[in-house]
Amino acid sequence: MSKLGRPVGADPAQRRQQILVAALREFANRGYAGATVSRITHDAGITLGALYRYFAGKEELYCAVFAWSFGRTWDRIEAEFLSRLEQQESLVDSILGAIDNAAVALDSEDRNSNMFLSAVPIDARRSPELHHLVHQRVEMQHERLRRILLAARGDASLPDASFEMMVQSLRLLLLGWAIEAYHGDSHSEDLRKTFTSMLVALFSTADGRPVDGSSASRSHRRSAGAVQRA
Repeated sequence: MSKLGRPVGADPAQRRQQILVAALREFANRGYAGATVSRITHDAGITLGALYRYFAGKEELYCAVFAWSFGRTWDRIEAEFLSRLEQQESLVDSILGAIDNAAVALDSEDRNSNMFLSAVPIDARRSPELHHLVHQRVEMQHERLRRILLAARGDASLPDASFEMMVQSLRLLLLGWAIEAYHGDSHSEDLRKTFTSMLVALFSTADGRPVDGSSASRSHRRSAGAVQRA
């Protein structure tokens, strides 16, 4: 006899994915505090007992949705960046182009993911059990940007401390630009020129690749939104 909530032949990986998708919709639309496990199980078409075979409760489920959504977003950015890097685009154009393309893809395919990632910092500060996600989010952003810059580093020899400072500087620049552009005048050429100039200065010692950012000004509001969300 099969266990309650687990049909004969059900694939565990597929069932877990099914739960994550339903939980993403619930958290995106209601936030952590307003979301309920009962609605998630109803949306996923499973019993409460089946959900608890995969997740201990709402907190663990929320953290799993965060890791899954964050990973999908940055996988897109990293893959697009590497593709642009292989085409010998400048570092600035490669980074902003990758972020912009990922944002376009996510906007068209999964608005729930965008809504959820935007709300994670708010949920994490409101709910003590999620406070660790604030620090975890920073660490995950840092590691992804570190991997991107390692790919662009080439044969350049930078002290480890200088390289890590470059990664952290890039993260802060991107987030600062995202907040300013997303909440302010997204079409300000002065803002774009200033941001591009700062990136050019940051990357000027990275390697011999062009860093002029000649097409960076064509990036639009969605790229800022992508950085802010992720």
